[in-house]
Amino acid sequence: MKSIEALLKSKKTVFSVKELKLLWDISNPATLKSQITYLIKVGKLRRIKQSLYVLPDIPYDIYELANKVKTPSYISFETILYNASYIFQPNSGVMLASNNSLEIEVDGRILTYRKLKDEILFNKEGIVNKGNYSIASNERAVLDMIYLNKDFYFDNLNGLDFEKCFKMTEIYNSKTVTRQIHKLAKRYV
Repeated sequence: MKSIEALLKSKKTVFSVKELKLLWDISNPATLKSQITYLIKVGKLRRIKQSLYVLPDIPYDIYELANKVKTPSYISFETILYNASYIFQPNSGVMLASNNSLEIEVDGRILTYRKLKDEILFNKEGIVNKGNYSIASNERAVLDMIYLNKDFYFDNLNGLDFEKCFKMTEIYNSKTVTRQIHKLAKRYV
């Protein structure tokens, strides 16, 4: 099927209706809806959430899904901190920074969005674009966490680049964030 081949070539694992329209070069909304409905019916496409689709036989990227469920957003907080071994308690879902707080269950996974002010959220310093999703650097995730919870306990910050943290504190325009990161640096440097 030509339409499925187009999806496979795209290197994406989660598709919005807008992306399907572009990938299939279909301008007529009725034709697009008909194509989506047909592919779902024959088991070649699966609706994962309203206006979001995946290929049923290919594992999708949970980070890509999380970024597409709510935009603007980027992966941060406990998700990054656990992956970097800065905290030892795993979190079953994905934690993201966004422009409002929200918790959503999609396909059995919990996606938690935490609100950051627009000046912080839209500042790209320390945010890495991975092609299909955006993710905070370790330093940015630590600062995001301190910004929302100044008393957050980190199990281990060995390996954190405190110089990068010091430079990024101006994003938050917060004396508390600056004070807390300096306090943590004294303990780990």
